[in-house]
Amino acid sequence: KGVKYTDEVIIRKAGKAAGK
Repeated sequence: KGVKYTDEVIIRKAGKAAGK
């Protein structure tokens, strides 16, 4: 438990870092 949440956070951070 918590793996999906972490993956979503990473994707969201990566998206924000991309500038979108």
